[in-house]
Amino acid sequence: MVTLKELSEIAGVSPATVSRILNNDQSFSVSRQVRLNVLKYASEYGYQTPRGKKKVGKTFVIGVLDWKIVPEGMVPGYDMHFSKSKDNPIDIRFVRLSKGEIKEVDGLVAVGYFTQEEINQLLLCTSNILIVNSDKQLDYKNNRMIIDPNPAWSKAIEYLTAYTNKIAYIGGEYKINDIVIGDLNNKIMRKKLEEKGIYSKNLFFKGYLNDSEGSTLLHAAIHNGAEAIIVSSQLIEKGVIREYDKLGLNIPMVLTHDMPLSMSNGDTRFPVVVTYPDDGWQIAIELILNNARKPKSNINIFISSLFINMVKK
Repeated sequence: MVTLKELSEIAGVSPATVSRILNNDQSFSVSRQVRLNVLKYASEYGYQTPRGKKKVGKTFVIGVLDWKIVPEGMVPGYDMHFSKSKDNPIDIRFVRLSKGEIKEVDGLVAVGYFTQEEINQLLLCTSNILIVNSDKQLDYKNNRMIIDPNPAWSKAIEYLTAYTNKIAYIGGEYKINDIVIGDLNNKIMRKKLEEKGIYSKNLFFKGYLNDSEGSTLLHAAIHNGAEAIIVSSQLIEKGVIREYDKLGLNIPMVLTHDMPLSMSNGDTRFPVVVTYPDDGWQIAIELILNNARKPKSNINIFISSLFINMVKK
């Protein structure tokens, strides 16, 4: 670990400037870029001032950046994924942060694909940052939870191909400026279907991520001869199931819970791919809490998505 003097030399500013920035001195006037540089280097080298070392109290506020995976207007249920116990009596509170919003928090979970520049901006909120996404190749300097959806998707396809190879994929996209929510699921599933030799252009559907589009796409899939269905997102799930029941179907279908949303209808007639398992969120929060107590960097934790089948044969 570096000393205050060494960190000031790395950042190109005086030790006093480093100290006042890291101690969050509100009376200290300094440019945004200088502040970010000091915070970035302090985070990379694991440096904290004595005053900057926070004790974990009874209440711990976790900021959540999910605007790269959750469309506007959706209400996540992050508090559902963490349970207090005698061993961990801390009151965890979640605060959703919009793009560009700066708010001081005790820890931060950033879900999705962020550039290092975007992550550096988050240091204005806290240095206790956990990145959650599924790309093993990205080289972040922050702690990460890497989600691997491939085993669950493979099991889903294996389940459906036991019935038929005429599998329709019902997916969608939701664009927010330069972000395309749903695009990754579409690419992953097309690749997997191609690897199995069962991809069909006439059975691969992408529309808008909403209920009405889900109904329309399922109807089109059945019209094109689908004998099994994969639904890519919770955002179209209700519409698909509504049309499924309306048509009186009795074909295998797999749902996908790809967002931490408290909006699932709990329909156990269909198997589910759970992209972000509950125990994964529990581990993520524990990692943030432990990092607040004793900061460590470049920790990578791997979590596999789940394929849950409660269908009675």
